[in-house]
Amino acid sequence: MGSREHKYALLNESQFDFMCRIVRGRNHEQMTQFKLDVTKAFSKKRAAEPIRREYLPHYHESRDALRDLGAEKHHYINLARTENRLTGLLTGERASADEQQLGLLVCMQKIEQAAFQDAIDSGLSATQALREVSKRIEQFASLMSPTVRIGG
Repeated sequence: MGSREHKYALLNESQFDFMCRIVRGRNHEQMTQFKLDVTKAFSKKRAAEPIRREYLPHYHESRDALRDLGAEKHHYINLARTENRLTGLLTGERASADEQQLGLLVCMQKIEQAAFQDAIDSGLSATQALREVSKRIEQFASLMSPTVRIGG
């Protein structure tokens, strides 16, 4: 029997749209479903772009404020773990976070910035500031869902 060669290509939305206009599959229903699934995926990605653009500046502001407190490596790790627990993300999954998770991250980063600024004004250490951040994020989480507790 002959072998079949599979070729893969990464397409942007415009390229995919053009391809769909010229490609016809043998199974019309499957091809229609495939086109619908990919169109929905592009739409979902496009809907998340505004919050994705908002996420990164807030992330940097939060981390810069933590740096100003004299944070060490473990402080950044603990902060990321706290954020990930609330959003349901694992280490390294932020690039694939959906718009709801990114929105939560932006809210938490605003809380962090305020707590870090208060800590700077009060002369607190990075460890003390992170305790305050955890407390405030816990309060935020309890407002969203009274039965959810971070880390337990």
